[in-house]
Amino acid sequence: MRDWTKFFKRGDVVRNPHNEMIAVFDGWVNDDYTEFNTTINYYDDHTFGEEEVCTTDCFVKATDKQRVEFIEAAEKHYGGKYNPETLQVEPVKVAEPKCSFKPFDKVLVRYNEDSVWRCEFFSNYNTFNKRYPYVCLSGVYKYCIHYDGNQHLLGTDKSPK
Repeated sequence: MRDWTKFFKRGDVVRNPHNEMIAVFDGWVNDDYTEFNTTINYYDDHTFGEEEVCTTDCFVKATDKQRVEFIEAAEKHYGGKYNPETLQVEPVKVAEPKCSFKPFDKVLVRYNEDSVWRCEFFSNYNTFNKRYPYVCLSGVYKYCIHYDGNQHLLGTDKSPK
């Protein structure tokens, strides 16, 4: 290895200009710096992959703009936040919902504020998607309230008090 620009450090985003693969550099595979490990990879066919051994001479350090775009795309794809310590996109923890539910509780749910309330049975909290934190038997929902005391809202788009 004689090209000092190829001495990547852990966490660098690198890209192969020949096939447009972009990856997070994890570390060297060998002492001659000819191969390295990656953690997150993005390929020219618009798919993501993980943990690959790559040949150093094919890669250059990504620009700041390419790095930002790559991290944003990875966060969107994996539904989380990039952690520079682990070099992985980790799930975003969902804030504890206002109401507490147990499996098989009767609930009213809706996807957004404009949709109507429908009856459901609660299953569990969705820890991977903060936008739709309630999992019921037929799907995931953004809004969920107890059925008892709110049954007058069934079939309407009115907000609970």
